[in-house]
Amino acid sequence: MPVQIPFTWREDEHSLVFVLQSRGVKAKNVSVALCDVYVKVNVHPSLFEVDLLHEIDPEHPKTRCRVSPDKITLTLQKKDAGIWGEFRAEGTKADLRQRREAALAALEAREQERLKKRQDMKEDLLKQGERDQWKLDAQNRQTIENWEKEEKEKWENEVYRSFDEEGILVDDTEIADKKDLEDCYEPGEAPKLNDAEDTEEHMPAPPSGKPISLGPGKVQEVTDEEAAAIRAGKEKASYDTGAIWTQEELDDTEEYVPDVRANPGKIGIRFTERPRPGVPVRDRGRKAPPFPKNAPKADLPPMIEGDDQEDENDPVWLKDKADKLMVNGDYQGAYNAYTKALTIASNSRCFANRAVADLYLGNLEQCLEDCNHALRILDLRNKPRPGEIPQPEDPEDQKVRARCQIRMGVAYLWLGAFGKSEAHFEKALEADTGLDADETKQVKEDLERIQQARAAMATKEKADAVARKVGSNDTEAMETSLQLYGEAWDTSQQECAVIAANRCQAHLRAGQMRECLQDADAALEALKRWPCASKAPKLPLRPARLDPPYLDDPTFVHPDQQKQGEVDWLMKHSGGSVKDLPGLPDEYEWVKDVAEKNDNAWIAVKRKQTKATIDAIKRATSELQDSLYTRKPWVIRQQIEVAIDQNKGGEGPSAKAIGQAKDYATKLEEHEAEQEAERAKLAAEKQQEVDEFDLEEALSSRRSGLGQAGFGLSHPVEKTRRRLFVKIVLRRSRANELLGHADVAADDLRLALKVEPSNAEAKQRLAVLASVTEPTPSMASNAPACVGSESSDSVVAGPNPAPAPSGSTDAASGAQPREANSREGEMEDDDDSGVIDHASTAALLSSAAEYMKKADYPSALQIYNYARKVIKEWESPTVELKVLSNASLCLQRIRGRLPELVSACNETLAVIRRLRHAGECKDDELLLLRMEAAALSRRGSAYAQQRKPEESAEDAARVKEILARVAELEGTA
Repeated sequence: MPVQIPFTWREDEHSLVFVLQSRGVKAKNVSVALCDVYVKVNVHPSLFEVDLLHEIDPEHPKTRCRVSPDKITLTLQKKDAGIWGEFRAEGTKADLRQRREAALAALEAREQERLKKRQDMKEDLLKQGERDQWKLDAQNRQTIENWEKEEKEKWENEVYRSFDEEGILVDDTEIADKKDLEDCYEPGEAPKLNDAEDTEEHMPAPPSGKPISLGPGKVQEVTDEEAAAIRAGKEKASYDTGAIWTQEELDDTEEYVPDVRANPGKIGIRFTERPRPGVPVRDRGRKAPPFPKNAPKADLPPMIEGDDQEDENDPVWLKDKADKLMVNGDYQGAYNAYTKALTIASNSRCFANRAVADLYLGNLEQCLEDCNHALRILDLRNKPRPGEIPQPEDPEDQKVRARCQIRMGVAYLWLGAFGKSEAHFEKALEADTGLDADETKQVKEDLERIQQARAAMATKEKADAVARKVGSNDTEAMETSLQLYGEAWDTSQQECAVIAANRCQAHLRAGQMRECLQDADAALEALKRWPCASKAPKLPLRPARLDPPYLDDPTFVHPDQQKQGEVDWLMKHSGGSVKDLPGLPDEYEWVKDVAEKNDNAWIAVKRKQTKATIDAIKRATSELQDSLYTRKPWVIRQQIEVAIDQNKGGEGPSAKAIGQAKDYATKLEEHEAEQEAERAKLAAEKQQEVDEFDLEEALSSRRSGLGQAGFGLSHPVEKTRRRLFVKIVLRRSRANELLGHADVAADDLRLALKVEPSNAEAKQRLAVLASVTEPTPSMASNAPACVGSESSDSVVAGPNPAPAPSGSTDAASGAQPREANSREGEMEDDDDSGVIDHASTAALLSSAAEYMKKADYPSALQIYNYARKVIKEWESPTVELKVLSNASLCLQRIRGRLPELVSACNETLAVIRRLRHAGECKDDELLLLRMEAAALSRRGSAYAQQRKPEESAEDAARVKEILARVAELEGTA
């Protein structure tokens, strides 16, 4: 709720003044809206607004808002002079709201009109500038033409002076001799050779010797001696001209050498500064060697290629170095380089790239922090100043923003926050130009998969909750859990390995071994498709953007593009009527030649298009230009067909513009074909990589090295995948073990140890399988033959041990059976088998006994429960009784399963009563008594823990009676 600003007001006939009291206010924090009947002043978190009683003039020059340090003064000029008496309008809320909305709409309209006027004025100034520039260019051209004309006249006069009056070329030597002759006479003594009054009798006698040229066609003869004297005088004059010292004076001079100074002084020399002082030379780095003469030069220009000189204080060089390290697989080195660059200068792209290094290193929290830093920098850069209109964001910044959102979505996905991951992927799709078409399609597919995974994980959590509460005999709850797991598996489109692994465990607990093996294989197959990078990232390719050309406009010709001396008329014709005029091309027409006095004078000029035709051509050209901006070849082709039809009617784009559009559409089609081929190639490489991917080898712990491809072994995703793989393999091994496939189970255990060498469960179970599958000769010879078995060599458990008292280990048998016969083909259903394999039963019970010896009671209990479920006919009644007794012992040793323990003891007592009633174990009455005492003792202990003292006391009394009977029978024996 905004806080109202306290104010005072006053008025006169022409103005209304509001003084708002606000301390520490600044002009940049004040937002003012002045309408004709509504005024609003917003100073966050305070607000002042009022619906005026009458109208004001917001456009009046004296209507203003003045901001002082402690107050804001609003001076409003009234539209109609007068005293209001009250400034606030009265009325219903709806009327005032409608009145206010109308005032704001009028304000918006005035603002739009003002912006439009400003834009029009800007365009007028641009046009005026263009016209002035064209005028200046015309003046410059005229000046150049005048210079050319003057130069031409100058050289024409020079050429004309080289000819005499009769047009004969005058020899250059004659002109030079004339100049020499003028030098021979003193001033005023030159003969008047061109005087028309001189006659032949007044001229002196012609001297003998070489003639001297006196002008064009006239010479004067001198003697040889006079000519030699003239030449000698000219040579001496040329030799003495400008000379200061004679040669004799120069020969007599000596070279001056200054004396040595008494105080030579000091001269400072500045040496080259040592780079990185204090650092050894071996660690400073060296310059690149000189470029060899014969080495091939780079194709890129030096500005784009970059400088090879290393500068560790240049953040741009550090970022480029970090990018190269990322491509080479050195993620930690790239992270360090990015960090050093950011300590010098903050940059959004550097933060975004360091987030990629965080993803590859497994620093998911740091990745989120870096992406947030990059987004804050972009927001700060695009934030408008107070009072300015927000400008559209740079497309390159939108790309960085979209990629940061995607990387945050990936980080949250790996952290298990599906909701936040989905939100960031949606934000990445909101950027207008942040992603191209292929990237947008991929992000949409990933977003859909995240949504499916989120729904599947919700169902999976329900199934997990049901599975945790399922007991050994709760068949209905087990089926419900399996059904929920199936729904979650289908919802995830069979991509979630965790769901398949959990359903594998549920099938294992339910004794459905065939389904357990199927789920294990499905989970391992889904585990191969986990989003784990197998290669280092690649540098982004330079986008091959095909910008559309600017189409030719036939209605406008720039003055600089006009040809010199070009005229807009073709020919002239005099005489005759219109019918006698010759034919013309379509772009010309005959009109009256007003420059001629003859009425029948005609001139062929270019046709002038009407304004409607020019507007139609411009509109058609603009539509064709807009189709090019779509960068879709099929849209451009359709518009080209329309332009051709328009051109036939004389109101379409020019043929040159249509040709440009066709060439651009062809380039786009070729580019799309190249992109499609590249995508197909990448898809084939990716599929080949998936086919050749070896999950066991990828998860083995022997990989090491700094430049390894993909994620490291310490990456959270790799650790999770490795742990899940081990769990799946252990469950598959247990299922094969229960089915009697000891060799296959042992191979799975060895595979688990290859991936996780320190796994204690795999080591223990492998040791049990090794001891079970290697029988001793003495036990094999003492074992009796089994009736009804497939082979006469099969054995059963050895002699029955003496029953232990309550609380002791009730092992089934100590005999070691021979290796069970496991088939290589399909697993057969035990219910459909017509022959009972007692050898396999003995092997199972022996395995359970080994697990009990090693105190692995959960494994032993699992085997006993499976045996009770699948074996329909026991070898002897005592074997069934021992299995039940040992199962109850395992439940007693496993804490927290009291209801199951009571149920197992009750079942054991029921079997004992059945055997006594049938009389099948008359000779083993002592064994039955001991088994009964053990079952009652365990059940009584469970009742005591369940706080049932009466049932516990009753079972204890019966145990005492049975033990007394046992002692009596032993004494009689």
